[in-house]
Amino acid sequence: MRSASRLTVSCVVLLLAGSLALAERPPGGSGKGDGVEDVETVEVKPAPAAVPHVGAAQRVAGRLHASVVHLPIGWLLLLLLLEGLSILLRKPAWQGPCLVVLIAAVASFIPAAVSGFLRLDELGQGSTELALLGLRHRNLMLIAAALCGGALLLRLVSGPRTRGWQRGVYLMLIGAGAAVVTIAGHLGGRMVHGSDFLPF
Repeated sequence: MRSASRLTVSCVVLLLAGSLALAERPPGGSGKGDGVEDVETVEVKPAPAAVPHVGAAQRVAGRLHASVVHLPIGWLLLLLLLEGLSILLRKPAWQGPCLVVLIAAVASFIPAAVSGFLRLDELGQGSTELALLGLRHRNLMLIAAALCGGALLLRLVSGPRTRGWQRGVYLMLIGAGAAVVTIAGHLGGRMVHGSDFLPF
């Protein structure tokens, strides 16, 4: 359940418990005649979180996230290396192979995202901190995928070779995508290995 749903359920339980407490009290109050009513303390426990039904195949697919999550990272880092070398060595012909690597990077976000969504449902059940880390990780990875998708769209629109401002925007998009993937990967590592795995 989402936090708004939990809050709604808790409020309804609290209102019901208060109504029952008032209904059990005699109409005259405590009977002491001092005009002050007795107040009952009712312990209200929050409703247990609903555990989504996850089948065995979905659970296995979610646990593959640890393997497939490295594909977009690897492709993106290879792309940065090739683009950097093509600039340093003045090899504009390398833009063709770089486009293939970019397509592989964008395509590899799909299995990583799908397995991550399945895994996040399972991980977020026990700890609020872990669920928040998972949401940040997910959101950053979606931003990284969007940045890389934007870079791919720009490359496809601009033709076989990017030049001028298009080249600058393209390089900024893949650089930003790599930076966001690095931060998101760090959050994923904290989820798996604990918050004290690295000192930052």
